Amino acid sequence: MQIKKRKDTGKWSYQICFHGKRYRQSGWSTKDEAQKEAEDFQGKLRREASLAASGSAITFIEAVNGFLAYSARIGKSENRLRGLYSNFHSFLLPFFTAEKRLKDITHNDIEAFIDEQCKRTVSKNTITHYVTDLNAMLNWAVKEEIIDINPMKKVSRKRIRPEKIMKQGFTPEEIKMAESALDKEERLFFRFLLFTGERLTEALSSKWSDIDYKNREIIIRGTKTEGSLRRLDMCDGLHSTLKGLEAYKTESL
Repeated sequence: MQIKKRKDTGKWSYQICFHGKRYRQSGWSTKDEAQKEAEDFQGKLRREASLAASGSAITFIEAVNGFLAYSARIGKSENRLRGLYSNFHSFLLPFFTAEKRLKDITHNDIEAFIDEQCKRTVSKNTITHYVTDLNAMLNWAVKEEIIDINPMKKVSRKRIRPEKIMKQGFTPEEIKMAESALDKEERLFFRFLLFTGERLTEALSSKWSDIDYKNREIIIRGTKTEGSLRRLDMCDGLHSTLKGLEAYKTESL
């Protein structure tokens, strides 16, 4: 490690050689600041090297737990975290086994997993969810330098690609029929879903603080991440529906 003062800028800099690579950085006003930054950076390099060295021994269950912790840390929603936990612990872990080293999983293993799932009476969309979650975990492992390459790159997923289906929307008569079967708070909540177009999980996440009567806007809360929000203009029907729901007011809608 070298700490020097640059003649051209008058700022302090450091130079570190680590595993055959040279790292330089400058811009500090004092030698002590440069020394501290150099020591912190060198410590980071050592920790990363230690992780890379131990990565070959990481088991599937350890990788899954690390990925779930990472997903929670970056703000994945509770619904998404529950889905990840369920898919890994109910389907992926039983197949690949907890003790299998992550680096030993090949594209052939993943193909075999897909083969097994195709024998079950589940939709292609469901299998795609399992494979997508596995792929996300493997990409995370590559990023963390636990494995060098994602074996999913060699896997063909065409056979589990869901068929595109053109869904038929409800007619006004069908909507009126469904609404007529409801009463009081249930009917108002049905209208709230109708006017906002929210999924049920989104609607159940709505809060009274999301409503802005003055500007006639409402915030729609997504379920993928905590920060997935969008604003919706409030039509007259939604306005009257919300006013009606106030009679049943709780913390959420």
